[in-house]
Amino acid sequence: MVNDTEKAIGEPERLLIDEITRAFEGVQRSTGISWREAEEIDCHGSEIQRQLARFQDKDICWQDVSGELFDQLPSAVHFLDARGLFYYLPAFMVSDIHRAGKWESAVADGFLDILKDSVRLEILLPLLDENQKRAICHWIDLFCRR
Repeated sequence: MVNDTEKAIGEPERLLIDEITRAFEGVQRSTGISWREAEEIDCHGSEIQRQLARFQDKDICWQDVSGELFDQLPSAVHFLDARGLFYYLPAFMVSDIHRAGKWESAVADGFLDILKDSVRLEILLPLLDENQKRAICHWIDLFCRR
């Protein structure tokens, strides 16, 4: 079933979702900054406020992350550490495919800005294997063709 924010997708998009899912299978946030924690960092929250925000992020794997979260707190992407970005990137890419790039916020620009930032990218790249890099490149290609 497709909800209000999701669009029907074609075979190429389904194949890309499968590629992303396979490439990022088993990726966990572990000690990485969580999405709500990143938002709290943006708001200059205290350590206790950050911990409380992190506790609100109940997802166990990136497949559990709702695309709605990205729209609700779009600036959080800029405050993720490398591990947090590694965790949320596949969730965002899959959500973006389902939404055909239609977001209520500038969160897509935030992810793209990070992927274009050589300093941030240099920190992220050691976490990525070749299949993950390829999946990201394929998503960027799709994003640019829209």
